[in-house]
Amino acid sequence: MSREDLLYQIYYSYCLEKMLGVITDKINWTSSFLLILLGSTIAIIGDYYTVFAGLLITAIATMKIMFSFEVTSERANKQSARYLMLYNTSHLIISDEELLNRLVNIQEDDNRPWASLAYPAMLQASQVLGRPTDIQLTWYEKLMAFLADSVPVR
Repeated sequence: MSREDLLYQIYYSYCLEKMLGVITDKINWTSSFLLILLGSTIAIIGDYYTVFAGLLITAIATMKIMFSFEVTSERANKQSARYLMLYNTSHLIISDEELLNRLVNIQEDDNRPWASLAYPAMLQASQVLGRPTDIQLTWYEKLMAFLADSVPVR
């Protein structure tokens, strides 16, 4: 693997972890807001709404517990910071082998990536590093990139 390919892999991994961190953080904050909003409106409205709101509160709370969005967000943010530090200090690392070893070391703690963020991260990394690409995003990938605060040009 050439040094240019290593730098691309590092920056792609940074983009992927950063996008995952942003989107899971947004999901966590939105679900917390909905829990507070639904919980506070139960006392005001009552009747049939109470049952509906109770079911929604249960579903949202279960989703937060099962998917641990806040833990995933924190881990992804830490990983993206590690990748960015490696990318920014890569010029200080003389050997390609040492750079590869550091990359592999960081990758051991990677989060499980969301497939819908893979191509947007590739596109962003290619655009930032000036690499030609023919990646065309689906509407869903464009939506996920938008929600992850990474709006690709294409």
